[in-house]
Amino acid sequence: MPIALVAIGWKMYIINGAWDALQVIFVALFWIETKNLSLEDIDRVIDGNPPLNGIDPEGDYDNKDTKDLNQITEHEAQKTTWVKRVF
Repeated sequence: MPIALVAIGWKMYIINGAWDALQVIFVALFWIETKNLSLEDIDRVIDGNPPLNGIDPEGDYDNKDTKDLNQITEHEAQKTTWVKRVF
């Protein structure tokens, strides 16, 4: 930037401001809103699938209040087995 500042002077600030304005427009149009989404829902949004909001991909409703605690922990363990392979 110092070489360009010497060469074109104060016009360099216009170039820098225009670039910043383009970045603001890009973020406003293309940034994905992730507020109040779980990590699984964020993954689905980024992959192009709509968030399921409590519905399993198999189509079963995820009513953890009505399930037995052992079933829940077994289901969660099956969903996180990849962690053991990675680490």
